[in-house]
Amino acid sequence: MAAWTGESTDLSRRRLEPLSTEVTSPSAKSQLDVVRLALVCATLVASASAYSAHLTSFLHAKEYALAIGVAALGMLTLITGRVSRVGVLFLIPLLALVIVAVSAGLAGFTTLNRAAAIELLRWSVLALFVLNVFDLLEAERGRRVVSAGIIASAVAVSALALAQFAGLVPVLFPVYEGHAHPLYSVFGNPGLMGGYVALGLPIAFHFASGKTGARFVWMASIVPICAGLAISGTRSAWAAALAGVLFVLAYERLWNRYAAATLLLVLLAVAALVLIAPDQTIGRFESAALGGDSSSSLRFWFWSGAIELIREFPVFGVGPGNFAYHSPEALAHVLHGPGGVQFAHNEVHTLHAHNDFLELAAETGAVGLLLILWWCLRLARCPGPEWGSLIAYAVFAAFYFPTFSSPHALVALILAAVLFARRHDAEAKPAGRAAASLVGLISMAVLGLVVWMVLIPSFEYREALDRHLAKDDPIPAYERLAAHPWAPAGVHEKLGLALLQAGQNEAAETEFKNALISIDTGAVYLGLGVALFQQGKLDEAREVFESCVYRWPSHAYAWELLLRVTPQEDRGKVLERATTWLSREDIARIEKLE
Repeated sequence: MAAWTGESTDLSRRRLEPLSTEVTSPSAKSQLDVVRLALVCATLVASASAYSAHLTSFLHAKEYALAIGVAALGMLTLITGRVSRVGVLFLIPLLALVIVAVSAGLAGFTTLNRAAAIELLRWSVLALFVLNVFDLLEAERGRRVVSAGIIASAVAVSALALAQFAGLVPVLFPVYEGHAHPLYSVFGNPGLMGGYVALGLPIAFHFASGKTGARFVWMASIVPICAGLAISGTRSAWAAALAGVLFVLAYERLWNRYAAATLLLVLLAVAALVLIAPDQTIGRFESAALGGDSSSSLRFWFWSGAIELIREFPVFGVGPGNFAYHSPEALAHVLHGPGGVQFAHNEVHTLHAHNDFLELAAETGAVGLLLILWWCLRLARCPGPEWGSLIAYAVFAAFYFPTFSSPHALVALILAAVLFARRHDAEAKPAGRAAASLVGLISMAVLGLVVWMVLIPSFEYREALDRHLAKDDPIPAYERLAAHPWAPAGVHEKLGLALLQAGQNEAAETEFKNALISIDTGAVYLGLGVALFQQGKLDEAREVFESCVYRWPSHAYAWELLLRVTPQEDRGKVLERATTWLSREDIARIEKLE
């Protein structure tokens, strides 16, 4: 009990310590720890399940829910006065990574901008969550309860996805016309949903198959988890879940009747889902075999662009959160390089490389990778069944971007903390009241930062976009948001577009140029080129359209506009370049402009 409550076992020391308030008594501490564990589980479920159509990204609602949990945990840390010294040691590589990223940005080696600041804030929220709860993980009871919270969050996400799939709650999940996938789930993305559920399956399998209590509860949790995983239609999530479960089986040597029964339950659940939802299950393999799935082909293009950034910025990278800004030019460089025509590509700007290892290398460089490798080597010495879910995370991260989704990253960080705490539980000591007060105060402060830097701009941006789509005048809303110090990167682009539609070409030009400070996509160059063209600034427009088709080589309208502002003697060369990227129909239509 002493290890759980933090009570001293030294009798002489206990006689010297005053009997303070009830809050600091052993029984009160134990009760507070129960409250803290309940809050940890509630935060896990809330951060995974929260979403809102009134924000520009469902992930913003999750970050807000997580920040609320961190603030509440920070308040309890102030009361308990406990922060684990081992927890601080666990997070040293992340702290070093933040220091390196900020220092490199201040020195001008990387880009230190709004995107970097928000990404560093997200890292801070994740780290503070772990700091506030690490002492709970130093006891087996705490580790089991937190692991159960992870399973509960996976069940909650799966249950909501199944409800949407069955059309049971149209109020919560309305159908949006033109949405690429009918199952957008609480992540706004079926792939992220499937990946999150995959993280919960190995832990649930361990609890259902091992020497644990409430075994049938854990077995029952596997059914909705498998169902959510199946209907996500995400092959990388399936591979991740399989790798994690196989590791748990091999590591724990769970070849017993409970493991056999759990495996049979998994197989029956999957077989039933194949019959109920063939398009989301067996259809995914058929589309890949027949070449009808473009997502796999596009990944090679994304990966090549990330590798190009690594070559260009090998030491410190481009800075946290800046892959989205630098990737358009890198992806264009790949397309226009030797053999680039063979890559499947699109006209949609990618925010992530769909491989977290490459994206982290592009953003943090060799220095960042060495710090992450150091972190992994420290964890490699910490055995435990939690490695099953961490392996699932690594497999999924090779094809998606869970590291940049706070709920996914939180689960991985907590499970890594569980491994580290178990190995070092004999070294469990508090870091001191001053450290606890500092962590508690910062934890409450980050809630305000998340609201100011992320939530309010996201809400106002969504409101402005909705006005724009409804054909109401969105210019005042965009202008008000553009004045916010943490305005989203796309605000100036959308304001420029609205001004262009209103015939205010000169003002639109200014806004598109402002947008280029934080966005480098072909869409911004297209808008800027049109604004210049309509003002008669043909030479400037030609240069801008060249930048546009460099990033969007298959954009037929951009080539058409480029041809319009190109002198007659050079148009043949433009058409010759366009034939590499455009269809015969598009080329025939453009040739009529001659």
